[in-house]
Amino acid sequence: MENSEEDPGLYRYFFLWGDKQLFSAFVLPVIIIFGSIAAIAAWIHTLIILRELHEIKSFLGIIEVKKASFLDRDLDND
Repeated sequence: MENSEEDPGLYRYFFLWGDKQLFSAFVLPVIIIFGSIAAIAAWIHTLIILRELHEIKSFLGIIEVKKASFLDRDLDND
């Protein structure tokens, strides 16, 4: 059975009001803003974890050993 109308596919889930421009005008910017806020929050959370890890290592007396790397002899380190 062929239908003369175009199958909306996934559009039927995104375009509840029948306006296909709503997705590009409203939903995509909201997704981008939410993703940016989540990325910044994850970055801040990582910094907090690293700071707490440094405090724990200091409290336990663990000395940080830095291994030599060929990147340490970079020309930027004058």
